[in-house]
Amino acid sequence: MIWTICQISMLRLWNNKQELVLAFVVPVLFFSIFALIFSRGVGQSISQVRVSFIDDDRSAESRSIIADACKPPEILPVTRVGHTSQDWSIEALSRWLISQRNVEVVVYIPAGFTTQDPSSPELSILLFNEGINPIGHRLVQASLAESIAMQFAAANLADLQAARPTPVQTSANSTYTSFPGTRTSESTLSGMAEQTSSVQTAVFERPATVEANRNHRSKANANTYDDGQQVFQSVNAFASNKHQPKVAMAAAGIAVMFLLFSANGAGASLLEEREAGTMGRLLSSRLSLTQLLMGKWIYITLLGFTQLCIMFAWGELVFKVNLLGHLPGFIAMSIATSAACASFALFLAALCKSRQQLHGISIVLVLTMSAVGGSMVPRYIMSDNMRILGKFTFNGWALDGFQKIFWYDLPLSAIRVEIAVLMGITLLLGGASRLLARHWSVI
Repeated sequence: MIWTICQISMLRLWNNKQELVLAFVVPVLFFSIFALIFSRGVGQSISQVRVSFIDDDRSAESRSIIADACKPPEILPVTRVGHTSQDWSIEALSRWLISQRNVEVVVYIPAGFTTQDPSSPELSILLFNEGINPIGHRLVQASLAESIAMQFAAANLADLQAARPTPVQTSANSTYTSFPGTRTSESTLSGMAEQTSSVQTAVFERPATVEANRNHRSKANANTYDDGQQVFQSVNAFASNKHQPKVAMAAAGIAVMFLLFSANGAGASLLEEREAGTMGRLLSSRLSLTQLLMGKWIYITLLGFTQLCIMFAWGELVFKVNLLGHLPGFIAMSIATSAACASFALFLAALCKSRQQLHGISIVLVLTMSAVGGSMVPRYIMSDNMRILGKFTFNGWALDGFQKIFWYDLPLSAIRVEIAVLMGITLLLGGASRLLARHWSVI
């Protein structure tokens, strides 16, 4: 009898294709998605960092430093080498490149960096970043450190015969030699080695100051090396007037994912009404199928908008998210996202034949879009192909819009592309829902 019960259960599972998919196909699907994300993001192959270089030094040495820094496969220059002007300060130019050109790190080489006088105030290379990706600017900094060391070594190689070299022991396995006329200190190497142990860099110092710079001074902050000379400084281009932007982005990712679930649950009510015969009685009255779908669409849109408002209001009350300071952008993005999710829910309801079928399909699609679109995993660790794939999801476009509003503090005009795409999805899926639902009118 026990074995008979087991056989009956197995036959029931075999005849239920939806349960078979959820039990055996969905786990493999999600394993594949996360394997693609992490193997290309934090595994053996690191995702490329999109970098833009601003060179106010405009010397042969600075151009050589930039060329050498771009050689590693992890560095992807996305714009031509530029410079600042009276109309564009480095701060304004960095914010524009990051928010509008999808740049992750902006490297700024100030005028006089390669020829600076030891008696003048010390100049540093600035690395502007968006403050989201904690890995990107470290990779760029490591590449620049190696490039600068090799550049200074090549520049001073001609002085090797004329100057008396002073050996400087930097590690048990390597000895570097100091030459006159250079700026980078031994202690700077030690500071950089603590952060990027995989990159071996050589440093060269004026003989008179080698001993003075052996004693390390404390670091000004986690991203600035203050060892007698600040060679690199990492700057958050959007650090001013911030009120928990990371919490706001987390709220957006979670809210969009659960918005899709609740929208599909509300859309399933159409299938319930069809199975119960309520839809037939409604359509036999003066109510048309288009009016029925529009009424459901408005309800699901209002439901989603309310969910987003409650999520962000809670974030402002408890986690100090600056909702009121970004209210116009939040309202615009919430309406567009809720409308697109409502059309998606109606499309799935019209496509499926039963509530059970809708339940299985919606779980797979929503979880897949959430994983690829950035609701589950930060997109900065994804490969470029995975980021492009995220553009085919509601989550990707919604998170891009919320990021521009809450992180970049951009005006409404900056999210017109995201709103246009979401509204286009709304109209496309809404029209497809009406066409698929034609068979309901004959009930």
